[in-house]
Amino acid sequence: MSGALRVTLVHTDDRALDRDAGALIASLCEAGADVAVTACGGRVEAVAGVRVDAAPSLPIAAADALALVPLLVARFADASPHIVHALDLRAAAAVAAAARVTPVGHVVASVWSDLAPMRAPLRAPRVERLAETVARHLFGRVDGWVLLGPRREGGLVERICDGPRTVLDAGMGVAVDAPAASDRPAGASVASEVLVVGSTRQTESDAARCADALRAASPLPVVVVDLDTPGAWLESMESARAAVVFTDGPTAAYAAMEAAAAAVPAVVWAATWAAELARPGISGAVIPRGDVARAVAAARAYDADATLRASHSAAARSYAVRVFDRELAAARVLRLYDELLDGTSAEPARVTPDGRVEAMPVGDRRRRDLLRR
Repeated sequence: MSGALRVTLVHTDDRALDRDAGALIASLCEAGADVAVTACGGRVEAVAGVRVDAAPSLPIAAADALALVPLLVARFADASPHIVHALDLRAAAAVAAAARVTPVGHVVASVWSDLAPMRAPLRAPRVERLAETVARHLFGRVDGWVLLGPRREGGLVERICDGPRTVLDAGMGVAVDAPAASDRPAGASVASEVLVVGSTRQTESDAARCADALRAASPLPVVVVDLDTPGAWLESMESARAAVVFTDGPTAAYAAMEAAAAAVPAVVWAATWAAELARPGISGAVIPRGDVARAVAAARAYDADATLRASHSAAARSYAVRVFDRELAAARVLRLYDELLDGTSAEPARVTPDGRVEAMPVGDRRRRDLLRR
């Protein structure tokens, strides 16, 4: 055993680090791992015991990977990590390029389950085959995948990340230990209850129309929350009776997860990751993209029907506890690390049955028992 596990986390999106990797970093540090973060653009906060290298963001966001490559090559040459974990797609491209220049142990990538959702005109078979060929070449160095979002049958990622070293539906992590709406009696009303509408800069005008329509249709106060403001959405869930996520993309998916963690039924747009997470008819409602009238009708249904609201609230919370909890997500990723490191001289980390994280000597038979759980 040559020493502690060396892990380098790479990201180009602050939210990827805050939401997906916070619990993972804490677990690795607790286990005595040597953790480094290489980031591009935005805010990078210092974490105790973690080295941080930051590169300036380029004018074109898609090119941020280019700014990361020199930093990564230098980092890998200085202390070749046992695990390099890219937390988003651009970071994965940078890591793949750097790993071709300077040897590293294993590469793990967290990506949304479709890499990037393709619009209808781009779904032609020839285009998909070309995209698959390019992706296989670009990400051929990746040993383990952590998919952010529900698995999509026949999706691009599913076709390129074959093999046993793949973690599906395990990368998203949100806090599920915060006070939840379900902590109050089912169907109970409190003076502070509100209907919450979430939007981004791209959808704020449409969200404002939705909020105005809700105010005209419901006696409850209606609050509009900027989903790009860290922590604002989750804080608003503490007093929410129902939530309307009036946007799409990863932001909507996280908003749907945080609503579920707080036991708040969410109304989301169709044909988005959030729609698959909301589970229409079970723990949420799905409406056509941008349809204000349908959004108001769905939110009013939760407002008026205490039985429906209680049923969907309980189902949402249960799903979040089983699938979205960030501590469980971190544990799944640590298990992937452990599998990749089998047979090397690094000291991998493991999660014990009582939830603690500890270093596990290579060759310990318990490691195989852990992976079979």
